[in-house]
Amino acid sequence: MTSDEQLMLQFRAGSRDAFEEIFERYRDPLYGFFRRRISNGARAEDLTQDVFLAVIRAKERYEPKALVRTYLYAIALKLVSAERRWQSKNQVTSLIQSEPSDMVRCPLRARLRPLCTWNAANTAGILLPICRVLGAG
Repeated sequence: MTSDEQLMLQFRAGSRDAFEEIFERYRDPLYGFFRRRISNGARAEDLTQDVFLAVIRAKERYEPKALVRTYLYAIALKLVSAERRWQSKNQVTSLIQSEPSDMVRCPLRARLRPLCTWNAANTAGILLPICRVLGAG
């Protein structure tokens, strides 16, 4: 079995299969991590996908200084913090608005949308397995 660190190095070198293996290993554990911290299951799925989008975005900068698991969960913790800040900031705002609070878009997601478009066009379909597994495509 190939180590996570070797897979990340292979992914950095361009291996789609290596990314898919990392995705398969960590998709469910990361979703569980988010689900325990965020009550909305759909948001937990979004944040799980955001972790992998961040990995795709930063693949050229990856250095095996720590375990891949540590790297992924550090990204996840930052996303949880951003989500909680966003929720607390928009809690009052959503009460004032006429539309339901779940219709308000997270600024972090808005910043990642161009990334999704760019990666879908430039990574030979790497995002398709993510979208299929998470039910977005």
